[in-house]
Amino acid sequence: MNAVRMPAEWEKHTRTWVIWPCRTEIWEGQEELAKQSYEKVIRAIAQYESVTVIVNPELFEEVSQRLADIHSTVTFFIKGVDDSWARDVLPFFAVTKDNKLHAINWAFNAWGEKFSPYTKDQEIGDHLIRALDDSEELASFESISMILEGGSVHFDGEGTLLTTKQCLLNANRNPDLSQNEIENNLKHYFGISKVIWLEEGIFGDVDTDGHVDVIAAFVKPGTVITMSTEDTEHPNYSIYMKNKAVLEQSVDAKGRSFNIIEIPQPAPQMWNEQPLPLSYINFYIVNGAVIVPIFNDPNDDIALAIFEQVFPEHNVIPVFALPIFRGGGGIHCITMQQPALRENLEE
Repeated sequence: MNAVRMPAEWEKHTRTWVIWPCRTEIWEGQEELAKQSYEKVIRAIAQYESVTVIVNPELFEEVSQRLADIHSTVTFFIKGVDDSWARDVLPFFAVTKDNKLHAINWAFNAWGEKFSPYTKDQEIGDHLIRALDDSEELASFESISMILEGGSVHFDGEGTLLTTKQCLLNANRNPDLSQNEIENNLKHYFGISKVIWLEEGIFGDVDTDGHVDVIAAFVKPGTVITMSTEDTEHPNYSIYMKNKAVLEQSVDAKGRSFNIIEIPQPAPQMWNEQPLPLSYINFYIVNGAVIVPIFNDPNDDIALAIFEQVFPEHNVIPVFALPIFRGGGGIHCITMQQPALRENLEE
């Protein structure tokens, strides 16, 4: 096991990284609506912590003007990228035992060669690491040769990782690695001791092959939030049941059984004759707030009420996220947290 700890997302952040939308074709004529939703997310985060927006050089003037009134909390990292899913292409940040920031970069193949080009997205993590190293924010870093995306894994901060077999065992990622080999890599690089393998991601999540951050997430140690449906005919019904059974039969790295919190899923919606993987689980936690996707759906209010119960010390901020989901992701997908260092790290 590596001598690092992966902080949970609810721990304090130094900043959040976001990539501004740039792959026009994925928005199918809805790019401006997507940009408006991205901007709402950035503005919500900026109320609570610093935001660094990665932006293609040709889009910098536009973005700078759109965010001109919040330049005190928003900075820009001008570098070429192919797409706008920070969670999947930026490095993860861990903390070493001596309380230093450590970056972990991974190999990226555009979710199994689904989109092209992606060379700039492959390189953006290295550019970010070099910038943080030059500014002395970063103490160390390493690269993983295994194909991975940040949305395919989720951490509880205490040695447990949550993922799905549908994604990490997909032949379009690491066909030469067995489940055991992938699990050992995850344990080694991320300093964890327990991997919980859910069966599948949400129905319709074809772009990512079932990322875990669309279907289940830790909200505190020993507690996982997911979705449910009473519609036994909906494909998600059996998926939720299988994943719930895994959680009920599992314990985390500390030996705790899981408390499972369920939110009724939003009503199904189609986009270009394909089902959208709409999810309240693709939320993002910042310093003092939780940014929750909503869809103008009857279950929005139920979801927000549950988040208020789960995070009583946080402000719950709803953001209309349907335009982002039309492009293949959600609020969690467009963000990556950089954790703040703290004293007396747990051994």
